[in-house]
Amino acid sequence: MIPNMDGFPNGRRLEDDVTTIELQALGGVVLAAIGLWYDDFTPGVTASPVTPRLMSTLGFNAGVTKNDTTLKAVFPYEQSPWRGFRGTQYAGTKQTNATNKASRISSEPNNTKLSVTVLGNPVSGDDVTGEISGAKGENLEMDLVNTTGQIIGHQSIDVAGKSETKTFKLGKEAGMPGSEPFCWSKKTLGHLYESTGELTKAQQQYDDILAVRPSYAFAYGGQARILKAKKQYDKALEVLDKAAKIMPEFSFHEEMAEIYDLQGNHEKALAKYEEVVKMLDEDAKSGHAVDLELCKLYTKAGNFDMAMKHGLIEYKKRPRNIDVNHAMAVLAFKINDFKKAKEYLTVAMSTGSKDAELLLDAGKIDRSLANRQFGYEPIVVANR
Repeated sequence: MIPNMDGFPNGRRLEDDVTTIELQALGGVVLAAIGLWYDDFTPGVTASPVTPRLMSTLGFNAGVTKNDTTLKAVFPYEQSPWRGFRGTQYAGTKQTNATNKASRISSEPNNTKLSVTVLGNPVSGDDVTGEISGAKGENLEMDLVNTTGQIIGHQSIDVAGKSETKTFKLGKEAGMPGSEPFCWSKKTLGHLYESTGELTKAQQQYDDILAVRPSYAFAYGGQARILKAKKQYDKALEVLDKAAKIMPEFSFHEEMAEIYDLQGNHEKALAKYEEVVKMLDEDAKSGHAVDLELCKLYTKAGNFDMAMKHGLIEYKKRPRNIDVNHAMAVLAFKINDFKKAKEYLTVAMSTGSKDAELLLDAGKIDRSLANRQFGYEPIVVANR
C-alpha cells in the first residue's frame, strides 16, 4: 500500500525521481507510512485508511518516468547534468564522439553538424588532440572518456570558433573522479602550473575538477586567479563570489581585496582586508596558526606594525622557510629596511624557486636595491 520510501529525501537509487518523492512526502505520504493518516480518514467511520486523498498523493507523478540518456559504466553511474538554458536560447544536448577502435582513430557518424576528429593515427605519448567543428558561436563542452566511461579530462570554450583544437592529458589521475583526492591533486597541479605561468594548463585542471564536482570552491578560486592574471577583474570577482558562497574561505576574500586595489577602489579593498582579518582572528581562536597569513594581510593593508608583530612570531618558528622569508622581505622593503629585505630575500631565493609571485616581488626589491647600492649583485639573477 505505502511505496518503498528508501529514496526519501534525496533519492538513493538510479531510478528515483527525487521531485516526485519530495512532493509525495510533502503531500503527507511519509506521515501516512507511520500511521498518521490523512484528514479524510475517521477511525470507526471510514472503512479504510487508504482514502481518496492518500491514493491521489500515491498516484502523483512529476513527469519524469524514464532516463533520457545512458548510465555510466562506473561510479557514480549517473551522467553529468544536461546543460540548461542560457537566456532564451537552449544550449543543450548536441553530442558527437571520437573513438579508438582496433588501434585506429575515427569520428563516429551523427545526425548533427557537430564533429570531432582525433589528430594523430594512432595516438602516441601522453596527450591526445582533437579538432572540433560545427559549434561556431556556441558554448562548447568537451569530455575525454576512457573505455569504462570514466571522464578523465574536460575542457570548455565559452564561444567556439569555426574550428577549435584542444589537447587533453592521458595520464592516470589520482583518486576517483569527484573524490577529494582527485580534486585536491588536480587543484595542486593547477596551482603549480599557475606558479610557472602556464595558465592554459592550470585552467584545464580547474575545468576538469568542475566537470565532475561543480561545487568544488577551490577550483573556482583557481579560475578567478587566472582571470585576475589576465586582468579580467570583474569576471574574477564574480567567480570569487561564487566560491565564497560555497565555502567561507578567507583566501577568496583576500583575492577580492587585491582585485579592488588593482581596480583603484582602495577604500573597498581596505574594508575587505579588515573583513579577512576578522575571519583569521576566528581561526586563531580555534587554535589554527595564522600568523604568516596575518603578516601578509597586514602588509597589503598598510598596517606594518601588526604585520611585523605576526611576521616575527612565524619567523621565530621557521627562520629558514621560503614563504616566511618571502613575506618578511616584502614587509622589510615596505618599511625601507633594505638590509633586512636583502637578508630575507636571499633565504627565500636560496632553493632557486621559480614561483611567479616570489620572482615578481624579488625582482622589484632587486631593482630598487640595485639603484640604491653601487656594486649590488642582483639576488634573482644570481639564483636563476
